[in-house]
Amino acid sequence: MMNIIKKIIVIILSLVVVTGIFVPTAGVLAATFNNDAQDHPTLRVSNYTRNPGGNINWSGSVSANAGEVLSFIVYYHNTDSDIANGTTVRVQLPSGTFTSTTVTGEVRASNAATVNSSVSVNLTSGQSMSFIPGSVSWYPDGSATSRALLNGQNGSEIVSNGLFVGDISGGWSTQGYVIFRAQITNNGVIGTSGSAPIVTTNSVFSVTQASAVGHGVVNPNNLITTAWFEYGTTQSLGSITGYQNAGIGNDSINITGYFHALAPNTTYYYRAVAQNVHGTTYGTTMSFMTQSTDYGSNDSAPFVYTSGASSVAVNSAVFNGSVNPNNRNTNAWFEYGTTQSLGYTAGYQAVGSGNHASTLTSAVYNLAPNTTYYYRAVAQNAYGTTYGTTMSVTTGGTSVNSYGNTPYVTTYAAQSVFRNSALINGNVNPNRSLTTSWFDWGATTGFGSRTIIMPVGQASYTSSYSAVLSGLQANTTYYYRAVAQNAYGTTYGNTLSLTTEGAAIIPVAVTGTASVAPRVIVVQQPSESGSVVALLTPSIDKKNPNAGDTVEYSIQYRNESNSPITGATLKIDLPSEVTFESASLRASTSTDGMAIFDLGTIAGNTQGVITIKATIDRSVDADDALIFGATMTYVNAQKQFQSTTAYLTVVVGSGVAGLASLLSVLGDLFTNWFVDLILGLLIGFGIYHFFVRQKEEEVIIK
Repeated sequence: MMNIIKKIIVIILSLVVVTGIFVPTAGVLAATFNNDAQDHPTLRVSNYTRNPGGNINWSGSVSANAGEVLSFIVYYHNTDSDIANGTTVRVQLPSGTFTSTTVTGEVRASNAATVNSSVSVNLTSGQSMSFIPGSVSWYPDGSATSRALLNGQNGSEIVSNGLFVGDISGGWSTQGYVIFRAQITNNGVIGTSGSAPIVTTNSVFSVTQASAVGHGVVNPNNLITTAWFEYGTTQSLGSITGYQNAGIGNDSINITGYFHALAPNTTYYYRAVAQNVHGTTYGTTMSFMTQSTDYGSNDSAPFVYTSGASSVAVNSAVFNGSVNPNNRNTNAWFEYGTTQSLGYTAGYQAVGSGNHASTLTSAVYNLAPNTTYYYRAVAQNAYGTTYGTTMSVTTGGTSVNSYGNTPYVTTYAAQSVFRNSALINGNVNPNRSLTTSWFDWGATTGFGSRTIIMPVGQASYTSSYSAVLSGLQANTTYYYRAVAQNAYGTTYGNTLSLTTEGAAIIPVAVTGTASVAPRVIVVQQPSESGSVVALLTPSIDKKNPNAGDTVEYSIQYRNESNSPITGATLKIDLPSEVTFESASLRASTSTDGMAIFDLGTIAGNTQGVITIKATIDRSVDADDALIFGATMTYVNAQKQFQSTTAYLTVVVGSGVAGLASLLSVLGDLFTNWFVDLILGLLIGFGIYHFFVRQKEEEVIIK
């Protein structure tokens, strides 16, 4: 009997050794970029003026004249098996005047060495180069279609501290690239008077299933000017309308362009462009959606259009649009903000259930002077949410800095720090200008990641705000800082750090499913009088859910005052370890990580509940902490912007997670046929040698 036990131990030890040899040790490998023989150079360039749209000719050098536009493309490909954490791309444009220069592009991550390459730019005369705002397009995961930039970035980050493109997994399927444009600007060589034309893109009209008419305004600035429109299904555009003569005057003239051969029920992007000898000017890139084939049917989302703003003053404007409810009860509103990520809502209203277009308007106040605001009309019925064109308006005033100041912001110590998640905190004073806030964070002081951007109003007092970090590594130090931005600038709080737990939250001695009650933390932004109007109460249907479980997370919201609150929006932020499935109310926006619900007006002493169904990933470990967040923003009866945030923390039980982790390891092991073969031979040899052959020998001896 003792011999058999010894033999079994030998077999088990052999398996452990083999497993140790063939199963990679987590964290040993590091991510690596662009070192495959088939990879493109990190940076390439093309003369966009000479090769527009689909005729781009990427290379390592380019020649250009004053006024011409260059396109740059930054390529990234993680060639290792490890995830590249906090990946950013960056291009260093030259400063000052030059005739020949080298431009360098780089790709970096917190756990990967920086890779870079350079291109040469040669000019016919001494000029300078300027980044074109709004020209950045991002094509992740091998996609030929551009996607929205992460975390509300506007694209200019690519020529400053670096454009954040997320955590990049290894393999060809996650390769991507970023394209942007820069203009060779005139430094007085071409004539002594005049300048590039002034261009504005306006809303389209006469939209059908297959066509639309673009509208814009051009001022030639006293020089012969040519104008046109660029359009396409992505923000890289690609198609051009016919060129037209815009004259040589110094007055604004209207231009139109016909977009044809369009697909129904499809979003198109477009912009007005004008060019004279002093350069090319690009209007704002805007979008519209063509009509669907079932326009006017009983089972369609509403149709909504954004129109130009009116009554524009130093501190206010009126947003305009129209909406067709498409025979279903429909609500409509406007979203606006100082960036194209918007963030604020206004004018929430019911527009009935007819089948005709009706006017939609909303006045907004407390805007900063001489500041560009972006806005769009939104409508929602039982069949979906429709977004109008994103347009812009610039308020009056001559000097923004003479009216206000940047926000004040302070970073505070983290709380609820677990081994895989944490809650970080800060304070912000908007300084009487519409302000948004977020946190920069990462495993180094270079950060690399950013939390979701949240509106914090335009008060003159300090209020708290928080954010959840999820998907963290155990026993790891993370750095973070609070950031706030308004029309007058961006303010950064001091950098702090936190270290995640290295051991299980529940003592090892505890067996079976953990029994830890969910914990609730509420962060409220008071009004100037110190009162809080709205209250959030979160709950979850499972006290300690297991990995793989589907849970129901509910948020009860209540207006505690006697007066109605308006413009109410509820944003639910799910942990990265959880996948969104469905909700009891149609969300205006829903992704794996967030669901946004536009609640409009909530009467006094009225409450409601929204329930989210979500599934916990099977890869989650027992005793990990999941932090669910919900933030409601609204305007109280005194026209003050306020917010309330509630966090609910639950600890994952041990019912499935341990088994799931084991199966994950075994699954990774047995997906390799060579390892299967070696293990099979070793196990078979061990069984034969210790049990069959020695049994035969014993029989012979006897």
